[in-house]
Amino acid sequence: MKWLFAISIFLVCEQGFAQFNDSTHYYARFASTGVINKTDGANSYVLSNFATYNIDKRKYFLNTAASYIYGENDGGLTNNDFATTASFDYLKKQKRLYYWALVNYDKSYSLQITNRLQAGVGLAYKFIRDSTGKQEFTISDGFLYEASNLIDSKLGKDDYQTVRNSFRIRYHFTIKDILVVDGNNFFQPSILDISDYVIKATNTLSVRLYKWLSITAAQTYNRVNRTERENLLLTFGLTVDKYF
Repeated sequence: MKWLFAISIFLVCEQGFAQFNDSTHYYARFASTGVINKTDGANSYVLSNFATYNIDKRKYFLNTAASYIYGENDGGLTNNDFATTASFDYLKKQKRLYYWALVNYDKSYSLQITNRLQAGVGLAYKFIRDSTGKQEFTISDGFLYEASNLIDSKLGKDDYQTVRNSFRIRYHFTIKDILVVDGNNFFQPSILDISDYVIKATNTLSVRLYKWLSITAAQTYNRVNRTERENLLLTFGLTVDKYF
C-alpha cells in the first residue's frame, strides 16, 4: 500500500457554543469525510457527506438531516446512496412519555433501493434525561407506512408497499464534558412478514479537545433483508459543532 488517508471536516458557522437552553434553539452541522486507498494493483475511495439542522422549542423538537455517500473500487461503483429525514418530537422536554412523527426518503445503490419512502408516528419513553440534555436514553416504538421500489436478489424489480413496526434505541451521554457517546439504532420488521426487516444503526464516539472541536469515530450500518444487501461504513476525523 503506497498511501491511505482519511479526512473529516465538520463546519458550522455561528456565534457561540452552548447546549440547548432558553436562549439557544438552533443547531446546524455539515460533515464531509473520505477514505482513499491506492495500491500497486487497486484503487478505491469512499466520500461521505452529512448535514443536519435542529430546532428545539419548549413543546417540540424538529430534526432534519440529509446524507450522501459515493464510492468506487477499481473504477466500479460501490456506493451512490442518498437519504433525507425529518423527525418531529412533541412534549419531549415536558414529559418522559412523548409523541414522535417521522418522514424518511432514501435511495441506495449499495442496498439496491431505487426509491423508498417511509412515514409514521409513535410513542417514546425517556428512561434517562437530565435538565442539561447531556444524558439521555430513550426507547421508542411506532408504525411506519413504506412504499418502495427495490431490486430483489431473485425477482429483479420489486415494487411493493408494507407497514413496519419501527423500534428505536437512542442514547446520548456526555462524560465530564470531554467524552461524548451517541447512538441512534432502528429495527423495522414488516408486520406482514418478520423476515422482511430493515436495520439502521449509527453510533459515534467523540473526544472533545475544545468546546467546538472533537476527535470523532463513527460507525454506520444498514441492512435490507428483502434485497439481502447490507453496508458498513467506519469513519474517523474531526467534529466542529455549535449551537445558536
